Amino acid sequence: MSSSIFVTWRDDLPFALRIGFEKLLDDIRFERRLITEHNQGRYEFHDLLRAYAHELAHATDGPDDLDQALHRVLEHYLHTACHADRILRPDRVPLDLPAGEREPLADADAALVWFKAEHAALLRAIAQAAERGFTAHAWKLAWCLETFHQRQGLWGAQAEAHQTALRAVSGTADQLGRAHAHRGVANAYLRQGDPEQAQSHYLEAYRLFERLGDQVHQGVLHLNIGLVLESQGRLRGALDRAQHAYQQFTVAGYPQGQIIALNNIGNLSGLLGDQERALTYCETALKLCHELGHLQDEAAIVDSIGHAHQQLGHLAEAIAAFERAADLSRQQSDRYNTARAYTHLGDAHLAHGDRRSATGFWRQALEILDDLKHPDAIALAERLHA
Repeated sequence: MSSSIFVTWRDDLPFALRIGFEKLLDDIRFERRLITEHNQGRYEFHDLLRAYAHELAHATDGPDDLDQALHRVLEHYLHTACHADRILRPDRVPLDLPAGEREPLADADAALVWFKAEHAALLRAIAQAAERGFTAHAWKLAWCLETFHQRQGLWGAQAEAHQTALRAVSGTADQLGRAHAHRGVANAYLRQGDPEQAQSHYLEAYRLFERLGDQVHQGVLHLNIGLVLESQGRLRGALDRAQHAYQQFTVAGYPQGQIIALNNIGNLSGLLGDQERALTYCETALKLCHELGHLQDEAAIVDSIGHAHQQLGHLAEAIAAFERAADLSRQQSDRYNTARAYTHLGDAHLAHGDRRSATGFWRQALEILDDLKHPDAIALAERLHA
């Protein structure tokens, strides 16, 4: 067995940790293969070596020294993860963090590379933070990973991170931490096809944000609960939630939320059979999206527009919209929504009488969904076999 870690060298690290690691690295890297550099600057420890390092640190340094060292590592991860998430999703409501050191990340590609390289270590950091009483670091790190987890389809890891965070903050006075942890767990349950569990956590998160007087996140929770209702076929209830969300975002002065709510109102109107109303709301959302430069949700909006066009029999317009949604989702490394756009492209081509193209797009979608172990893969596989 082995464990991945990332070592950030600093002069004020506990002496035994620094010197001991350097000596062990020289002595055993090649002879005994207890440590390997699996990526530049990132090392993988065998469990025997990890146990020895743990024993050495506790024999040499006091509890305060160890806590201070862990705090510095957690701060490094938290500030870099928050920065990376901000690059991937600049319109997200940010965490309130004091200034701190972070790794320089130039763009979205660099942020994605960093998250991929550090993913195992970040999950371990959340667990360490929870175990050692750094509860705020636990839930904030889980929060920072959410965009990456959702775009990569890592919902099992998302559930693990937020469940660890929720255990850490349960029973504390940190209502904000509990609210975000409940919502993160719910998001993972919903993606994994368990709407009942998701709804329970969403409702608890809503109650906590309501106590905090946070109208923006109350609006977000209305949208989230609407997704649960939509998955259960309760479209009227979902539409009501989307409309409530739009009202709260308007009162709070949060235009990004208004964009998402408008798109959801349009999409649900289409599912209820009113395609003209769907186009009106979704095109309004797209216009506002471009006016404000909030382009992160453009793929979802264009996908909704494509669905409305398809239902109206405008197949060329639908195919163009779904192609645009697929391109945008790929650019954002959003695997699930790329698969969703491919599925819709297949549907549109089938309606156009092009079975060969339909099959090709469905196969691409199924490959992604199978890799993500997403429940949507079952229905799509059955469609292909039929």
